[in-house]
Amino acid sequence: MRILDDRYRLFGLINPIDLLVLLLIVAACVAGVQLLRELSAETGDRQTFEYTMIARNVRDWNDDLIKPGETVRSAAGPIGTVLSVTTKPTQVEFPTESGTVVRPSGIEKDIYVRVRAEGDADGGSYMVSGVRIQNNARADIRTDHFDVEKIIFFEVSPDPATVDK
Repeated sequence: MRILDDRYRLFGLINPIDLLVLLLIVAACVAGVQLLRELSAETGDRQTFEYTMIARNVRDWNDDLIKPGETVRSAAGPIGTVLSVTTKPTQVEFPTESGTVVRPSGIEKDIYVRVRAEGDADGGSYMVSGVRIQNNARADIRTDHFDVEKIIFFEVSPDPATVDK
């Protein structure tokens, strides 16, 4: 088989000029994607912020499961460093003849984990390792000794050290 056939096609498949045009188009697309990535990285508003993750109705809680200084992760990667951990008994509603009574649960706790992170600000929310952190968002969290696959509500606030006073 010859490299160029009688119709000037490479190996009988494609014209060399068509191949060159196709390669230029692919190269331009790759360069364009790379340029857009670089521009988006430069224009990101990277900020340090704090948020509280609330794991509700957790059973089998041990105060040593999450400690300050540990890295909090999601499936996408690290999403901050633990600052503090607070636990409160879960409030449970009990119906009675005279109405509903709210009392603390003797079994379940709500876990409040205060976290500091650095991410790209995006109008009231932040992106950290591909996870959008905003008020009332939901995610799974993991630390070295703790894994919550329940609903997590984020309460986001700017880092007090970075807020203009």
